[in-house]
Amino acid sequence: MHLSINFFSRWSIRTKFVFCSILTLILTITFIAFFSTQQQEKDTNARLGKKVKEMGMVFATTIGASFKFLDFTALTQSVEGMKKNPDLAYLGIFDEQDSLISSYNPEHQKLDLPASIHNNELFHIGDICFTSTPIHFEKETFGNLIIGYSLKNVHQQMQAAQTRTLLVCMTILLIGTLITVTLSQILTKDIIKLKDAAQKFSPGETIPPISTESNDEVGELCTAYNHLIDEINYVVNHLEKKSAALQKQTKELEIRNIELKDFIYIASHDFHEPLRKIVTFGDRLESYLLDTDPEFSNQKGSEYLTRMRNASLRMGTLISDLLDYSKVIAQTDPEFQPIKLDDVIQQVLLDLEIKIRKSKAEIRLERLPEIEIHPFQMQQVFLNLIGNSLKFKKAGISPVIEITSEPMNGSKNNSACKIYVKDNGIGFNQKYMERAFKPLERLVGRSEFEGSGMGLSICQRIIERHRGTITAKSSLGEGSTFIIELPIKQIH
Repeated sequence: MHLSINFFSRWSIRTKFVFCSILTLILTITFIAFFSTQQQEKDTNARLGKKVKEMGMVFATTIGASFKFLDFTALTQSVEGMKKNPDLAYLGIFDEQDSLISSYNPEHQKLDLPASIHNNELFHIGDICFTSTPIHFEKETFGNLIIGYSLKNVHQQMQAAQTRTLLVCMTILLIGTLITVTLSQILTKDIIKLKDAAQKFSPGETIPPISTESNDEVGELCTAYNHLIDEINYVVNHLEKKSAALQKQTKELEIRNIELKDFIYIASHDFHEPLRKIVTFGDRLESYLLDTDPEFSNQKGSEYLTRMRNASLRMGTLISDLLDYSKVIAQTDPEFQPIKLDDVIQQVLLDLEIKIRKSKAEIRLERLPEIEIHPFQMQQVFLNLIGNSLKFKKAGISPVIEITSEPMNGSKNNSACKIYVKDNGIGFNQKYMERAFKPLERLVGRSEFEGSGMGLSICQRIIERHRGTITAKSSLGEGSTFIIELPIKQIH
């Protein structure tokens, strides 16, 4: 059954239409022919039975009159007249004791007449239809008359009628097939045009519209197809123009990124060189003045030199952070690779080993997942976050830093994870959370804690490059928790 459906589904719509129409026509004609033949045979048998009964009644009355008046000449003439009927196959005259008086059996058939022969009903023996009629006249019964009527001519007539019916049905089938094929060509003409046009269609290519004279649903479909092709071509041409403009802008952006990278490289050297000279000559000037005047360290000029050196160092730190921030922005296509976050954190802890020992910090690190990241950039993120936790600690209390993770629902085909960096530091007011991630924003005074205010901005940029998010929950004096959401795999 399944194979038949698959085979049928591979046919064209015209073939399906012709097949279904002809199959319906054949079934209908077959039913009509069968019903007509059966009805003709039934009507013929009914007419024949009626005719045989009427013949038997007339002849029985004639024979009864002959018996009544002992007119055997009339009896003989009646019998001879009956014999002239070509369809008469048997004639039997019986007395009241069912003894045969006279008979006519031209084909010498051996007849096995049933016991219920006198019930005045039709019965058949072979191709002969029999009927039994009482011989009576004026309420006086003389015996029974049995007449057998041959059905050969009737069967021949039935066969001829069936042949005529078959010829008529074949003619109707032939005409119906021709009409079906013609209608299928008319009905499927526009559908085939639509199929051919759809197969030849290429976006952006100008093709003539489908011409149709139909006003039915197929004609409306062709018209809708023409409108759809026009809209697709318009959109494709518009997109091609936009694509060309976008490619031009992309090339310009690539050139600017190259220029920006060159600028960052030059700036990393040229911006630091003057600062290094300021610090160096400041140190030499202080040494020279101390050699000239040993009491210089207690004078106002020594304080000014110290402030100048500190400002230069802060400026150097700010330039370094700005350059790091610019590098993150300029890197358009970071190379991601699957790496265990545990390894990244361990490298960060090695870099901060001196600060951790100095502050007597406790690091609580749970097992972290393996995800696709840019190793150096992710190392910068945790270096800033853990470094902030070590820097913004409460006075007299050793820092406790907890780094944990948990899985979360990501996109349809990619899972994700949450990473928590929690500390017991000074914290900040939650309402300033968005400000904390802006460049050059500081939530505490420079006199209390050093820094440029760029660390969290760099973290946010890096996390966004990894198609993730970073937020924070904090309150003054209660510590902070930074929450990072990252996909396990990067979609390239």
